Amino acid sequence: MKKTISIVTPLYNEEENIDELYRQLNQLFKIEKKYNFEVTAVEHGSKDRTFQKLLKIHNKDKRLKKLILSVIHSVAVPLNNAEEFVIFIFPSELTVQLFPLFI
Repeated sequence: MKKTISIVTPLYNEEENIDELYRQLNQLFKIEKKYNFEVTAVEHGSKDRTFQKLLKIHNKDKRLKKLILSVIHSVAVPLNNAEEFVIFIFPSELTVQLFPLFI
């Protein structure tokens, strides 16, 4: 049975980054076939269209499992709800390159 990696990404006014974030995550999902992936997006009440873009992605890709609306700037709730032990917190503003972390 494959292990699941839970990726948690906090979001606030990330409308401009959502497509690139999803592209990079999707690329990872395609390369790392030995794992299942789930993504939890913690949306902190963005003023832009971040949440609408997340809903659109969720409707086409069910690996984006949880959309959490939060006024508390914390990722503690999703950490308690991950399906497996392995959790990776990935910044949505893309300040970290995803692939060197996994390869």
